[in-house]
Amino acid sequence: MMDREQIRLLEFLRLLPKIELHRHLVGSVRIETLFDIASKYDIPLPTNDLEKLKNLIEVRTPVSDFRQFLKPLKILGLCFYDKKTIARIAYETVEDAAKDNVRYLELTIGPAFEASSHHLSLEEVFEGIISGVENAEEKYDIKVNLLAGPTFKWKERKTHSPLQVLEASLQFKEKVVGFGLSAETKEGIPFSKWDAKLKREYAKLAEEAKKAGFALTVHAGEIGDAQSVMDAIEHLKDDRIGHGIKYIRKSNTLKHLIKKKVPLEICISSNIKSGVVKSLKEHPVKKIIQSRSNSDH
Repeated sequence: MMDREQIRLLEFLRLLPKIELHRHLVGSVRIETLFDIASKYDIPLPTNDLEKLKNLIEVRTPVSDFRQFLKPLKILGLCFYDKKTIARIAYETVEDAAKDNVRYLELTIGPAFEASSHHLSLEEVFEGIISGVENAEEKYDIKVNLLAGPTFKWKERKTHSPLQVLEASLQFKEKVVGFGLSAETKEGIPFSKWDAKLKREYAKLAEEAKKAGFALTVHAGEIGDAQSVMDAIEHLKDDRIGHGIKYIRKSNTLKHLIKKKVPLEICISSNIKSGVVKSLKEHPVKKIIQSRSNSDH
């Protein structure tokens, strides 16, 4: 339970105007919205009890296995039923950010994943998201752009390919400003140790995204080691790294980050809840700030 000082601090932080660069649409679905959409469209859920559903989905305490942290996303993906429901989800996501006084938001979307549960077209997904985002922008003091990215196991999910996602993203460049990839698997295997064919495909995809004018943000150094951060810089030529906290273990990686001027999107609460970092005290964010400050001259 929080004391008065902690409550005051949280309220102070909430009132500060903010820029948020790392928020995933599928992870931002309100559980009440999932429950409501499932009820309206007869979508089977693991339970028909709202409180039990919250217990299944909400990560209230840190987990020991990163894959366990990702499990709720499959359930949340069920409510991306059609363009109308997607617009609602996008609207509410931006509304929640605006109520935290976020003034600029770059929202990460996975159109192939969001299309997969109900076999939607990529156009339906993009149009629904953009409709909801623009409606929220009209009501709240917030500007939103999108970062689109492919689904890693798209064949397994029988959904749209990474190239199809890139091609669809080009149709919506008025809102899509960047393309998102990963330089590590969910098991932490860095890009440089992937199958040769997969490496070629992803490197080509990164190259095509950059040619198309998209900034490239790459998830790396979250669950794997510093090698994935180096891979993101050297092989995928990223502009920004999602997480990147494992680079702190190798000073050579820091030099590359400084030289290439690659910023990090550090997500402290996510890292703790996902079990990537055991506690706030053990999170390397302070060391990262100090090391980059000391090296930036």
